[in-house]
Amino acid sequence: MNLSDIIGQAHAVGLLTRAIAAGKIGHSYLLNGPSGTGKMTTALAFARAINCANPLIPGSTCGECGPCRAFASNSFPDLRVVEPGDDEEDATKRREIREGKRDGSFHKETVGEAIKRSTLTASPSHFKVFILENVHLMTSEAANHFLKMLEEPPPRTVWLLLTSEPGRLLSTIRSRCQDIRFNLLSRASVETLLRRAGTGGEKEAAFMMGQVDRDPKELMESIGMAEGFLGMASKFDLAGICAWSRDLSKDSDDLTALLDGLERVCGEKLRSEPGKADTWISALDAVARGRLRHRRHADKTLVDSMGAELSLLFREGAYAR
Repeated sequence: MNLSDIIGQAHAVGLLTRAIAAGKIGHSYLLNGPSGTGKMTTALAFARAINCANPLIPGSTCGECGPCRAFASNSFPDLRVVEPGDDEEDATKRREIREGKRDGSFHKETVGEAIKRSTLTASPSHFKVFILENVHLMTSEAANHFLKMLEEPPPRTVWLLLTSEPGRLLSTIRSRCQDIRFNLLSRASVETLLRRAGTGGEKEAAFMMGQVDRDPKELMESIGMAEGFLGMASKFDLAGICAWSRDLSKDSDDLTALLDGLERVCGEKLRSEPGKADTWISALDAVARGRLRHRRHADKTLVDSMGAELSLLFREGAYAR
């Protein structure tokens, strides 16, 4: 997997590729953006690229050198992925934390173990790479401990911090990281993934999105669901929205799919219709509030209230497919 294979994140890929080409690898990067936009995929591709012994061009990998073979077999010794719940002894609880079914945090012990590993002498030809997923879940004690390390980072060590909520990180941590923003994939990007899937590369296509466990077809379905919902909102069809509400409240996965689709469609509209930026920013705010309520399990009237809010936004015909 090369950085150039990442779909829909040209800005992020460009920043990382230029850093490699210039030989200016930073010690810490903050990869921030919505879930499922390829942050982990990009972090792993970057780790491979900076450790490849014989890259043809900056950001690429040869696939044949020792580090490339080690990455391919998941045995590269200087890569560590750290997640909330890694210090949880109960395997079931660890899995539930990673799946988002249980709250988890980065505790000082987990962060301290990663920092301890980072101080070990690295191979002269390797970069040690530490990927911290959902880093916004650090406890205040862990964050302060991590900050001290960032003030004097170990040599030839790269920290890749992944988060969907950068505002929850200490500002002093954010200021010491190079910020790299990831956007929701557009319909065109998802359609590209589906074309790859149609040639037999379905698993690879999903992996390119940073969602190994999700069929790209489901993403198109969530976009279609969102477009239908926005269509009803634009017509002030509150009865239709109410009917959707009754159905969706019975299935949390469908509600999550609707919220995902709405983020993608509204985000794409924001990029393609800058003249209506205020409307689409407000729409994204409404969806964000809906997602927060969903996380708090306040789903009973979520769809109705979100539909009413969007209907008011679109009363002047702002939405058109």
